[in-house]
Amino acid sequence: MEETLDALVVGKWAKAWLQKENLLPSSWGLPIEEAKRIQAANIRITMLFAPASVLELTPNPLAKLESALLVMFDGNSVGAGKLSRDECIAMLLHEIGHHLNKPTPQCKEYPSMSPEWFAGQMEYKAQRMIEHEADDYARHCGFGDAIASGLDKLRRIEPMTFGGKDIESRIQRISGNSPLRLNLLYGS
Repeated sequence: MEETLDALVVGKWAKAWLQKENLLPSSWGLPIEEAKRIQAANIRITMLFAPASVLELTPNPLAKLESALLVMFDGNSVGAGKLSRDECIAMLLHEIGHHLNKPTPQCKEYPSMSPEWFAGQMEYKAQRMIEHEADDYARHCGFGDAIASGLDKLRRIEPMTFGGKDIESRIQRISGNSPLRLNLLYGS
């Protein structure tokens, strides 16, 4: 299982960076059920080199997949000691949670990830719920404290990106141990 979890990482630079930082997926300590869920969802992880980058896929590790979800992280944002190891894992699990923990029936106003969502047309409440439920996936995997402390650090380090009431509300919700909202896909 460990070997296949690390196979989720796409690109030699991403794999080398995650290995150097002791962040390869096999080291996350995930329950076997969650590791299988991530694999079943065809999620892949790679590194973004800011401000823009090209990722050559030769040979293409995605060629045999009908579809895949690519989670990208920026080593400059999370590296260089900005976040702890657990906070980095929590951030990656939050992004994975956007795919694996779709909003529960309480969020009836949730539209699919349509172009309107990306254009900022989605209702504010539904958008916040999507973030909460992605946070809930990280909490479900045992990284609740880490997602809260990571958000707190990021809002101080990068206030333009992570400042505002939304981040504060997420931190309060996580720290207050509000009930998890889980509607997990790809598994039991």
